[in-house]
Amino acid sequence: MAHLKKLLPLSLLLTTATASLAQETRYLDDFATPGGGGYPNDTINDHEAFVDAAAFFQARNGDGTLILRNGEYIMGAQQLHPAGSPPLAAGWEADVYPPGYPCQSVVANQRGFRLDNCTNFTIKGGANTKVRYRDCLLYGTFLRDEETDSVLSAVAANSCITCGDSLKPILEPNLMHAKVGIMFYFSHCDSIAVRDVELDGNIDAAILGGSSFWDDDGIMIWESSRCDIDNVYAHHFGRDGLLISGSYNNDTIPFQDVYPIPVVEPDPDSSGTVIFNNTIRDSRFEWNGRQGISWTACAGLDVSDCDMNYNGAGRITSSPSSGLDIEGGGGPMRVRYGVFDECRFLHNRGVGIISDPVSGPCLGQQDFRFNDCLVKARGERCRNLAGGKANGLRELQRVWHGGPVLRAGGEPKGLPVRPCLPLYQLL
Repeated sequence: MAHLKKLLPLSLLLTTATASLAQETRYLDDFATPGGGGYPNDTINDHEAFVDAAAFFQARNGDGTLILRNGEYIMGAQQLHPAGSPPLAAGWEADVYPPGYPCQSVVANQRGFRLDNCTNFTIKGGANTKVRYRDCLLYGTFLRDEETDSVLSAVAANSCITCGDSLKPILEPNLMHAKVGIMFYFSHCDSIAVRDVELDGNIDAAILGGSSFWDDDGIMIWESSRCDIDNVYAHHFGRDGLLISGSYNNDTIPFQDVYPIPVVEPDPDSSGTVIFNNTIRDSRFEWNGRQGISWTACAGLDVSDCDMNYNGAGRITSSPSSGLDIEGGGGPMRVRYGVFDECRFLHNRGVGIISDPVSGPCLGQQDFRFNDCLVKARGERCRNLAGGKANGLRELQRVWHGGPVLRAGGEPKGLPVRPCLPLYQLL
C-alpha cells in the first residue's frame, strides 16, 4: 500500500480519547483496518474504519474533527440473513419492517457512521472527497425461496404487492425487504458540521427489488441542534439526501429536560415547541429516490444557495419525489421558521416544494420564507409549490422583499400550461 502507517489498536485510541476532552483531530486512516480499509482510492471497503472512527469520537462525546483526505472512500456492509441465522453482532441490524406486517429482512446491514448525544464535532473533506456506497447492495422488496430460504427474485416495482400492503401476510407470506441504512447519522447532538464532501448513494449500482420506502439516506439529523451542512453533495440515495427529523411528542415534560445536549430555544409563539437552529449552505441534494431534503421535525432551518433537483427522477422513486418536503407534526417537534435564500428546485419527478399533508395533519407549520428561489417543472408536473391543507397556510401569488421571492419557471416547452396549485407562504 502506498501509505503504510502503524495501526493503533482501537482500545488504545478510546483510552486516549477519554483521558482528554480537548478538541482532537484525526484522519480516517488513523483508524485503518488490518485489511487496508481507511484509505481512499482503492477497492477496499472502508466501512469498518468509519465505524471505528465513530466509536472513538462517541467515547469522547464528540469534541473533535474527522478529516477525510481527497479521493474516494467506500462504505456499505450487508450480509444475507435468512431465517434461523445466529444473533447479530453489535452494530448490525435486520429489522422487521414495517411495524405490524411481518416482512422480515433478507439481509443484515451494519450501521454507518453514527453519533449520539455528542457536541462540537466536524467531518471535513477536501477539494475532491467522496464517500460512496459499494456496488451490489440489496435495496427494496424481494421474494425468497420457501425451501432453500435463498433470494429467488425481485418483485416488479409498482405492479406487485410490497411490504407496506395490508394484505401482504395473506397474499405473499414470503415477501422480504432489504435496506441499506444511513451513511451519517447524528442523534440528540449539538454543533455538528459536515463540510466539503460528496456523498454518493450509488443506487444505480444497487441490486433493486420492488417498491421501497425505508432507510437509504445520506445524512440523518435526528432532534439535533445548530448543525451545519456546508458544501455537501448528497446524491443517488434510495430515499433522501438529507433527512431532518424527530418524534418527541410529550407536551408535559420539556424536551430539554429529557435531552439536555441539544441547545434549543423555546418558541415564544407556540407553547412547547423548541427551535433547533440548523443551517444548510452551498450544497446539492440531487437524484435521490424520494426527496432532496425531508424536513419533518426540528423548527428553525436556514438554507442558502442550495440545489434540490432531479429527485425521484432516477432509477428508483417513491412518493412524493420532490426537491423539498416540509411535513411535520404538532408538539415540540413542530416544523416552523424556515428561510430559503437563492435555492433552486428544478426538474423533480413530483413537485419542487411540497407541504401537502399526505400522511398527517402537518399541525402548526408556519413562517417559511423563500427568497429569490427558482422552481421549475419536469415533464407534465406542476411548476409551483404544492400545499394548502396544512393549518396556517395563506394563499400568496407573489411577494416582494426587494426582489422576487420566488421565480416560478415556465412549463416545459411544447406542453400546455396545466392548472397547478398556487404559491404559498406559511405565516
